[in-house]
Amino acid sequence: MMRDAMKGKVPVLLACATFSVVCHAGETRCVDRIAQGSVAVVRVVPGKTVQIDLPPGVRVGNDERPDAGTKVYYKGGATSLPLSFPTNQGRYDVCAVLAKAGEQPDQHVVLTRHNP
Repeated sequence: MMRDAMKGKVPVLLACATFSVVCHAGETRCVDRIAQGSVAVVRVVPGKTVQIDLPPGVRVGNDERPDAGTKVYYKGGATSLPLSFPTNQGRYDVCAVLAKAGEQPDQHVVLTRHNP
């Protein structure tokens, strides 16, 4: 019975895994982006939420209310690929790394844009 139930799920799981690899094939991994200094980094503990504030005037989405789209919340573990936030002023990429033993995880981070 269990074997019959799994027959239909295996192709779906393989298709999802293949799609994920193909979609992210050209994207640089977090470890490389962190080494390059080309990504914001937040220290996390799985299950705890980090509030990420965008710089003044930057917003995610189209809502024009003063506070709308000015904050992003992340609740999860370390990321191997950057979290990407498209905004009205370009894309912001953030990588999450696990907080080391004795290190406090980030609870609130304010992003800034550095011009090269």
